[in-house]
Amino acid sequence: MKKKNLQLMGAILFSLLLFTNCSKEQITLNRLAGDWTYSKIAVFGIQLDLVALNYKDATLHFDLCDDAAARCTASQSLNGMVSNFQYDITNKGATINLYNNNEIIHNYNIKSVNKNELIYSDTIASGIVAEFTLTR
Repeated sequence: MKKKNLQLMGAILFSLLLFTNCSKEQITLNRLAGDWTYSKIAVFGIQLDLVALNYKDATLHFDLCDDAAARCTASQSLNGMVSNFQYDITNKGATINLYNNNEIIHNYNIKSVNKNELIYSDTIASGIVAEFTLTR
């Protein structure tokens, strides 16, 4: 009886270690998976008009990505045009790098991501930072 209890406790402990041993990059990938809609763009804390910026009905879709070491796939829909891209997550889940032909073409800072909201930022000009908010 004690041997079975020890085996069961060992299996539970192993499962917990496996579950909590996800890298921050993988946790971010898991949270990104799915569809997102742009809800706000702000510069200097001032909310900008999404329609004027051609972000009306703009969406991002991140495919499920099980390997934090691999390039993942995603798409952006903007004004009816869909663009596919590859990306990876680095810097302990704080940076998303976009790729074209295996070269980084841009990176963004992930400020926060949870199951309902994604906030990332981009330096759009000398020290001017735009903050993008997306929701599910």
